[in-house]
Amino acid sequence: MRQILIPLMFLGVFEACKKNTDPKPSLPEGYFGEVVTESNGKKWTGYTACWIDIVDQQNININLDSFENEYFLRESLTLYTIPPKTGTYKVYRLAPSKTKLHSSFGVWEGDLPLGEYEILEADSATNTVTLSTYDTLSKEIKGTFNLSFIVTYKPFPTYPDTIRLKNGKFSGKLIKK
Repeated sequence: MRQILIPLMFLGVFEACKKNTDPKPSLPEGYFGEVVTESNGKKWTGYTACWIDIVDQQNININLDSFENEYFLRESLTLYTIPPKTGTYKVYRLAPSKTKLHSSFGVWEGDLPLGEYEILEADSATNTVTLSTYDTLSKEIKGTFNLSFIVTYKPFPTYPDTIRLKNGKFSGKLIKK
């Protein structure tokens, strides 16, 4: 009996120590491309979702989102009303407009908003987005950005009052929404 019990115990311990082989959650639908920037001097990476504006059917909107474990949304940078042609554009404070590019930055806990930042207009020389590539056939886009945000609602006491995103680079592909 003892000769059978000891190997069974080792087998049980071995099975309990096996690595979890569950598949890693995938990014939400619609993300094609990546973003990398410096956020207050630290590397910040994420994924890109791009689409033609639903209302005006002309301009491009882009979400540049950072996820925890590629699944839970943590921080989101959104760029609205980018003209569908290459060029460098000034970014304004979030305000509904069909002609002005505007932006916001949010801190999230999955689908729960925790904090919000808006464009720091005093830093207007910095607040630009460049659409360097726009392929109308493949719908692929590439660009760069430098943006400064000021807190409107602080998510945690440890978060800064100002977020400066420098040397940002993104790539993506326009999807239908």
